[in-house]
Amino acid sequence: MDSKEMSKNSVSTGKESSKEETTKPPLESLNENQAQAIQTAKDYLDTMHLSQTELLQMLSVENIDSEDAKFALEYLNIDWNQEARKKAKEYCKHKIGFSKEKLKAQLLFDHFTEEEADFAVSHINVNWIEQAEIVAKEYMEDGVISKEDLIDALMNEGFTKKEAEKASLRSFKKSK
Repeated sequence: MDSKEMSKNSVSTGKESSKEETTKPPLESLNENQAQAIQTAKDYLDTMHLSQTELLQMLSVENIDSEDAKFALEYLNIDWNQEARKKAKEYCKHKIGFSKEKLKAQLLFDHFTEEEADFAVSHINVNWIEQAEIVAKEYMEDGVISKEDLIDALMNEGFTKKEAEKASLRSFKKSK
């Protein structure tokens, strides 16, 4: 294997503090099933942000043997924390209105681990007050609600008191 081919197949593990790299065998040297599993996993990860469990399920649906699927995930050395972070960011982008607590619960529902969900929620750049405002708007559209009841409702949705108070204040200003 020449140096160009080696660098093409080097994958950073992301776990070391230095720039150490692990050399992976070229796809051409793998058996057909392993290469297919790797390519299919890459295709899914290019379009979706999936937990390890979800990705293994998707590969199973594609009739990829579980051993080949596991090999593909090891070969790709996927950073599941980053996949969880990207999924969390995607959820918040859709203007659904997630508190940190609800977002973490959603990620756990999506089969990310507790650690991955915690990482995601603490490493995304989200304005939680804006997220609370989205939920506040829904409560206000449902009928007449006092500022205090709105704050309580937002806190019950998992927002902090500060987030709930600011969102409530902004929402009432916008409704006038």
